[in-house]
Amino acid sequence: MTTTTAPAGTARRALVIASETYGLRGCRNDAELVGASLRAHGFDVHPVHGPDATRAGILGAYEDLIRATRPGDAALVYYAGHGSTLDEGPGRPPGAPEELRFLLPTDIDRSTADDFRGILGDELSVLQWRLTLRTRNVTTLLDSCHSARMSRDPLPEGTNVRGRQARWPRGAVRRRRAEAAGLFRRLRAEHPDEPWYDDNPHAVRLVACSPGQRAFEAYSPEFGAVHGLFTAAVVAALDAGLTWHMLGERVRHRVLTHHADQRPEAEGPTSRVLFGEARRERPTALPVRLHPGTASAWLDGAALHGIEVGDAYLLGPLGGAPDPATAPVAVVVEVRDGAARLVRRDRRAVPDGAEARPVGTGRPAGPVRLRVDGGAEALPPGWPDRWRAAVPGLRTDTAPAVGDLATIVVRPDGVMLFDTAGRPLYERPRPLDGEAAARVGRDVEDLAVAARLRELGPGSVPYRLSAPVAFDAVVAATGAPVRDAVLHPGDRVRLRVRHLGAAGAGTLYANVLDLGVGGRVSVLNTAEPSGVELVPGESRSLGRWPGGEDPGLPVSWPAGLPRDAPRFETLTAVFSDRPQNLGVLVREGVGGRRDVVAAPSRDATRMAVLRVTFLLCPGGPGCAHA
Repeated sequence: MTTTTAPAGTARRALVIASETYGLRGCRNDAELVGASLRAHGFDVHPVHGPDATRAGILGAYEDLIRATRPGDAALVYYAGHGSTLDEGPGRPPGAPEELRFLLPTDIDRSTADDFRGILGDELSVLQWRLTLRTRNVTTLLDSCHSARMSRDPLPEGTNVRGRQARWPRGAVRRRRAEAAGLFRRLRAEHPDEPWYDDNPHAVRLVACSPGQRAFEAYSPEFGAVHGLFTAAVVAALDAGLTWHMLGERVRHRVLTHHADQRPEAEGPTSRVLFGEARRERPTALPVRLHPGTASAWLDGAALHGIEVGDAYLLGPLGGAPDPATAPVAVVVEVRDGAARLVRRDRRAVPDGAEARPVGTGRPAGPVRLRVDGGAEALPPGWPDRWRAAVPGLRTDTAPAVGDLATIVVRPDGVMLFDTAGRPLYERPRPLDGEAAARVGRDVEDLAVAARLRELGPGSVPYRLSAPVAFDAVVAATGAPVRDAVLHPGDRVRLRVRHLGAAGAGTLYANVLDLGVGGRVSVLNTAEPSGVELVPGESRSLGRWPGGEDPGLPVSWPAGLPRDAPRFETLTAVFSDRPQNLGVLVREGVGGRRDVVAAPSRDATRMAVLRVTFLLCPGGPGCAHA
């Protein structure tokens, strides 16, 4: 294990909470294990457990952490214990979610009709936001679950679930939630420029399982005591050289190996290196799925990811960094039922727990034309080869530019990029230096990915869901449909995904993509990066604030994109019957800022794709839509 120390002038503090209630046996063990590991990484650890882990004790310790934290400090909050939910049902108040989730302190049984002793998720969100107002370097680890939806399958001997259901005082719970809503509104008023989209954009969160799953504890031979599967996996994989995304991938694979019904998730700015604010670019890597009967290797979502026969991938462990010189290479040999089958070039088996990183295919991103204004003699020697390498399939002929994805214009004062309609994507020429071709090539690739995703629709996936789904997008101010509307920067849109299937139809997962102007691709369901979990009949909103208010997600114009004319933007909802993390589709786009700030066929992942397109007008003197 690699350890680090805090930069000079900063501190590392951790609040480590263990609430061992209702038969749990490993929470205190977890807290001690995590505390020892964090101390090795230079953290000052404040443990809260036993009689101190009451509602008041936990909240008081969190307040102490907020007060002590200074800009640049590292702050980490860890919790091991039970979680639970209150099902609001059909009579819930306006704006309330179907479930209220909370943690169970050690004094939860002392709750009364007027004094609920649980700690709501909304309350934790407010505390976490206050902490990120002090420092951006915030991490939360939760080894618990909310078990209202969980199946009642028999548990392996010696295994406990960290979720608890009981009859909770509904009125007292709602009052706690109303208090959290008031605190959040006050913070929004005091800090109007601080972003909040589907979640806190500054805090990294690692959670033991998805909202509808169970988190387990059992005896760990590695550590010689009862521990949460999630906690044991985190401590075993903790290495300061990793990013939180890499750690999350390793933890997920380790936990799923022990128990297939617990899928940990990593949320927030997971490209950060552990315990710091430095970021490392997230690799474009897809998890490899092994068919349980044949052990054949598959990549799901072939249409989403633009996978074709002949594409090559480097194979490596989840969350790893394979060496291109030594890593095995696998090639797509068929695309069937929405999935792509991989075969290693050396004909060996693909191991379990692998991910695939694409090797350059040389396939054109789309029809892209290169034009030189002012004479090619002024350009450096060898420039055509450099540009063709950066943009495969680049055309230099003079045929009519019908259907071109983009046009690159090289001129003495720099390089410009134009979209398919001939509109400029740069406000001013970019420098024509040695890196120009590579930079423009990345912009063209972003445009190609966005264009491919924009073409997806209900008929794009061959293996469709058996249950009906819906995707609603309305203008927050008017309630009018977003489809074919004209929106301006500052407008807000409310987004909702719905599972319309009957009872027994199975859980679905919804990812919502914003295909913005300028080639930007954003995933808007940041609070549940593997898809918003939906049980039959359930409806979920994106971007809801703690406390229940749904102001809608704001629309913005990308910085650096000319404000010359309206441009089309598309919102696409991808529903699947398995968790699908579509973060690998994220693209910066030309402006570098989000617009909406946000096998055998039976084994293939079922999907459904729904989309909504609108016109985004930059406003200003030329706007004719006011």
